[in-house]
Formats: sequence, C-alpha cells, structure tokens
Amino acid sequence: MNPPGPAVPPPGPAAATESHPSRNRGTAPAPATIGAMARVYTLLLLVDLALLMVALFDCLSADERTVRALPRSTWVFVILLASPIGAIAWFVKGQPEPAIRLANGRLLRPAGPACIGPDDDPAFLQSLTAELHRRADEGRRANEG
Repeated sequence: MNPPGPAVPPPGPAAATESHPSRNRGTAPAPATIGAMARVYTLLLLVDLALLMVALFDCLSADERTVRALPRSTWVFVILLASPIGAIAWFVKGQPEPAIRLANGRLLRPAGPACIGPDDDPAFLQSLTAELHRRADEGRRANEG
C-alpha cells in the first residue's frame, strides 16, 4: 500500500542528474557548449596568429642597429618559438624607440650604437686616406728636392 502524496521516482541515473547537476561529471558536455568553446579557441588562435605576423613583420623591418635587448635574429626565434609571449616581449622590450618631435619641429631620434669601430666609420676612412696621400706627396717632394 502506497501512501498518498507526490510520486517519488525510483533511484537511478535519471534521478541523480535531475536533482544534483554536479554529479553528472562522466557525461559529455552539450553540443552548444562544444560549439561555443570551438569558436572561442578559433578566435584566440586567430588573434595569436595576427599578433605573431605583426610582430615578425615589425621585427624584420626594423633597422638592425636600433633593435633593443637582443640581436634581431634572436628576436625572430623568440617571436616564433614563444608565441604569444615572444611577440608581446618584442613590442615591450625589443622594438626600436620611436623618434620624438621637439617643439621646434625637429625629430630627435634615439642614439644608435654607442660606439663604432674605426673600420666602420666612413669619415675616419676618408681622413686616413687623405693623410696617406698627404704623406706620400711630402715624401715625393723630399725625394725630388
């Protein structure tokens, strides 16, 4: 004899999932949830790819002498291998400093390398050539006179 009142469903998997949704850990997520996750992952992948391409293009088009912190070839490897952290690091630490426009309209560019060797300085090479020619002329005059 059943007492009058609401019908109680028999114990089983249906009763457990209806009363406690946290207990259905073994079941697959709903298709709508999978679709939403796929869209989010696709969006994150596209943002990462865009950031990677922009950072790589910016790094390769920057002047080698103005790149900060690491050599440009190292920055290319950092950008490619540590995506997206490498691209963000390029924009924060590696990208050349921009030129500053002064009040009088002149552009103040950041300094290049602190010092260059004499073999790379065209003014030094010209003065060296002129000095050698001057000495050669003096030697010829001394021998003739």
